[in-house]
Amino acid sequence: MSIYPDRLPEDVEAERALLATLCGPGADRELSECMGKLRDDDFMHPGYRIIAQAARKLSRGGSEVNALTLRDAIQETGELGKVGGFSGIVDALNFEEVGRPMALVDILGKHRKRRELIRLGASLIREAQGDESPEEVASRAAESLASITVSQHKGGLISAGECADSVMADLDADVAPGFRTGFTRLDDITQGFQPGQMIILAARPGIGKTALALNWAIAIAHAGPVFIFSLEMPDKALVRRMACNVGSVPQRAVKTRTLTEFQRGMFGRAIKTVQSLPILIDDNASITANEIRSHVLRQATQMSEVPALVIVDHVTLVASDGSAKGKNEATRIGDISRTLKVLAKEAGCPVVVLSQLNREVEKADRKPILSDLRDSGCLEQDADIVMFIHRKPKPKMEGDEPDRTAELIIAKHRDGECTSISMEFEGGYCRYVEVERETEPQHPAAGTLGKGSGW
Repeated sequence: MSIYPDRLPEDVEAERALLATLCGPGADRELSECMGKLRDDDFMHPGYRIIAQAARKLSRGGSEVNALTLRDAIQETGELGKVGGFSGIVDALNFEEVGRPMALVDILGKHRKRRELIRLGASLIREAQGDESPEEVASRAAESLASITVSQHKGGLISAGECADSVMADLDADVAPGFRTGFTRLDDITQGFQPGQMIILAARPGIGKTALALNWAIAIAHAGPVFIFSLEMPDKALVRRMACNVGSVPQRAVKTRTLTEFQRGMFGRAIKTVQSLPILIDDNASITANEIRSHVLRQATQMSEVPALVIVDHVTLVASDGSAKGKNEATRIGDISRTLKVLAKEAGCPVVVLSQLNREVEKADRKPILSDLRDSGCLEQDADIVMFIHRKPKPKMEGDEPDRTAELIIAKHRDGECTSISMEFEGGYCRYVEVERETEPQHPAAGTLGKGSGW
């Protein structure tokens, strides 16, 4: 008995009603909005698919859309016979119109996804009976499943006209598409972390890379799920650090259990705040880049939501799979870097990758530059943004406060300027804050900055 259905999910009447509505008089605005959401394979009826393609082409060209203009457009492609000629177009559009065409777009999109799921299931059954390892089959199936429910664009050539619609939609949106980090000046410069970006954050050991990344995680988690892959620190330590940040509670007091009654109350409330945030942590110290990719896509599918941020802490600790045997470290890191960049584009979210710097920076006691990235070639090439945390080493005299001054250096910015941001490290609370130095030139886009925490 075949599990493949005799008939794939479809709603031909909904397809026809949608075309009749969008191709009617005075429906130019509705047509433009709906065509930005529709895909060709949302239409199961081959004739209706051809009409929809012609309507999209006419709309982008600014032409009126009606039976006559559709006939001419379809005739140019040589497909008029496939729709039943001019009478077939008239018959397709002679149907009851609807008041909310976007509801029909949603219906057709759901039917298309169900069809893709059925085809994926049938393919999975065939592949599971082959010679490939179950892990490889499952990993590929997870990625295909995520592309159905998460990604809106599956690759291939796309016209500049279709991209232009998205550009204008972004321009008209109330807010910029980036995810705000909670650091005013950084957000002004980057317009937030953008979907599809790979962002490198590098520094010497012990400078506070994880602390700054957690600052970003707390802020961005208010916009959507954040996934943290911590190869260096256990999950409980990360949660403790986030709670100290949120509650302004000294980490040392938590670790030594010497909290005052007031601090205990603050920490308890901070823990509840962290619990309420959609932050997921994986502290598997032997995870590979492909496993990170599979976990993100699978979790996004289960949640039916695109992650707002993925953090990998840190890249040199990511384990190698079998294909890395015999490769040197630079080549190995290059493979990991490319996989994480692909993940950023596939999942449609920013991926922050933490990295160490070469030891030469410590010896020279200078500000880091791009060539100081450990095994820097591919990391620098793949990244959209590269940032360094720079703190001057300063001997601590007895009774003196440690030097908290820091600098966030944006050394590479594919879509904007490279500059630096003055910061302070509040190590006791596991956080960085932006500050404005009196000697620092004001960034033209930043406005007046006060001291503020990173969330």
